[in-house]
Amino acid sequence: MVVAMFIICVPYFVLNVYFAKANFNLQFDQIHDQRASSYLDACFTNRRYLPEIITLGLSPYLRKRWNAIGTGLISQNMALLKRRNKSELVMIVFVFLGKGGISLYIIVRCLQYASFYTVGQIMMYIQSFSGGINALAGVMQQLSGIYEGSCFLQNYQRFIEVKKTSNCASIPKLQVPEEIESFECRGVGFIYPGSSTCALENINLTFKKGESTLLIGRNGAGKTTLARLLVGLYVPTTGQILVNGHDMREYDLPLLRKKISMLFQDFVRYALTAGENIGVGCIEHIGDRRRVVSAAKAARVEEIIGRLPNGYGTMLGKEFRGGQDLSLGEWQRLCLARLFMREASLIVYDEPTASLDVETESDLLREIALSAKSRICILVSHRMLRSDIANRIVVLENGRIVEIGNHDQLVTCGGRYAHLWHLYHRLGSDNGDCGAD
Repeated sequence: MVVAMFIICVPYFVLNVYFAKANFNLQFDQIHDQRASSYLDACFTNRRYLPEIITLGLSPYLRKRWNAIGTGLISQNMALLKRRNKSELVMIVFVFLGKGGISLYIIVRCLQYASFYTVGQIMMYIQSFSGGINALAGVMQQLSGIYEGSCFLQNYQRFIEVKKTSNCASIPKLQVPEEIESFECRGVGFIYPGSSTCALENINLTFKKGESTLLIGRNGAGKTTLARLLVGLYVPTTGQILVNGHDMREYDLPLLRKKISMLFQDFVRYALTAGENIGVGCIEHIGDRRRVVSAAKAARVEEIIGRLPNGYGTMLGKEFRGGQDLSLGEWQRLCLARLFMREASLIVYDEPTASLDVETESDLLREIALSAKSRICILVSHRMLRSDIANRIVVLENGRIVEIGNHDQLVTCGGRYAHLWHLYHRLGSDNGDCGAD
């Protein structure tokens, strides 16, 4: 009877294992299409996309693509489900026939010795056999479920075995200094994963306290990459970044980041109140109203907040009921205030005035210049409205430093910076822009 139970249940187990693997492979193969479907879905539900979709008449095209991807995913899932249902139907018939055949065998064998077995005993044997099959089938099903889970777990194991990009040093962490006096790039190079081209190559540069540096160059020159290396978002592929003379990786990076602030070009607009949007710049002091107001004044955003229905308590964004939206330039000023919340030793501005009018830009650049006197200040910008925007200008080209100096030195040299300066201001004059210095 035990042999018969295994003969009946093992095919059921093999079938479950086969379809568990098939389900895993299907889901793995569908990842790209699922992401594409989610992206297209976001295009129709995100307010940032809708104006262009409407004006360009993209809705039919995008919806057609979304429908095609969704239909393909459903068809693949339905095909696997049909195969599984058909196979399970055959398996049910097989188990039913197996149970019936063995039950009949038990009855026949017991009837041969009718004087020794009662009807109750015969039923006991049949029910014991049936219960044994059900129990064994349940064990087989659990084992096949464990196998299916292990398939997905293998992905997780491969993920955690990937070399950590943080490259944490094995030596004990150094204590983060109260004041950061310098950041030094020593032979720094960086290659993005999956790329064969160097985004940065052999960068040797020192940033000191009380000094402001402007990074300029064409798109893709490596300006933002260098800035993100300095704040610890990326790890150099070659070379090292020194903080007060020690490799950055020797410090506890989360604690070191508390000494650093960066305004990203693609800044985040949180669906929080105006005060919270500023306060997240220093989460430990998010409830400090005086500090929030001071940061708002420094960013010239206090007047904008004053016009909101509930001032600093006004919910921003349209994600929630009653939320108030701001213009792109107003959002950028709010994010600048977020930057001023933190008393950082290093401040990095990535295109800090890209969405601002000339008057506001001039005021903020003056504020940035004042803040640079007591810290390390790095600006990444394409716009050159002021010659006194920084003490030092670094020109990057194809991931390399091609020029270093102050404004007067570089203009006199007549190199790349001089060309960009004259070109920018000639265009400004042609457009009637009187903001040039």
